[in-house]
Amino acid sequence: MEVRLNTHGRKSLATKVSFSDESGFAVASVIVTGKTDAVLIDAQWTLSNAHRVIAETLETGKYLKTIYITHAHPDHYFGLGTIAEAFPEARLVALPSVARVINISSVAGISGVPRESPYAASKWGVIGFAETLAIEVGKFGIRVNCISPGATRTQEFEDWVRVSAADAGVSYEEMMSKITDNNALKRIAEPSEIAACVVFLASDDSSAMTGHNLVASCGFHLIHPNMIH
Repeated sequence: MEVRLNTHGRKSLATKVSFSDESGFAVASVIVTGKTDAVLIDAQWTLSNAHRVIAETLETGKYLKTIYITHAHPDHYFGLGTIAEAFPEARLVALPSVARVINISSVAGISGVPRESPYAASKWGVIGFAETLAIEVGKFGIRVNCISPGATRTQEFEDWVRVSAADAGVSYEEMMSKITDNNALKRIAEPSEIAACVVFLASDDSSAMTGHNLVASCGFHLIHPNMIH
């Protein structure tokens, strides 16, 4: 980890910037020090780097008053638990948008998909990551949830339907009908409906929800699908 110290005169604030190594996604943690107190901005990704930030903070000899998390991506706060344990009196601060983490998985993350094992495994991993992270950071007031969409009317999906239809020797409409037959609502989701799920999980209306996987699949997950290959 690279550390840079910047001073601005005896009566001014000083900053100590810690840049993580390659394993830490190049995150910078900044210790801002005054006459007696200090503020830490962001908490690093790896636990080893978090311990280094603790050491750098102790080295200042200042009282760590506040830890401020600037971004909802875990590389900015994954080491927060370790740092908070070292400085239990420090106040934790984040904007509401930062304290609400929303991951996007897929229905492929809740049911096996033949011939799509790498994709399915990654989506299962997203759900597991969200549930685990929710436990780890819940004590800091951070909520972590997940959305698992099914087929959604995006340009990428419609292009895939056209290619699949051509490979199967059927029309676009016939292929789309086979897909929607696998959904309880007999249609696919619109992008605005997935966006509405995001808005809900980011709002105070879902304030009691964390570690939850919200399935938005028009009922795909309710019916055993006839997989199309």
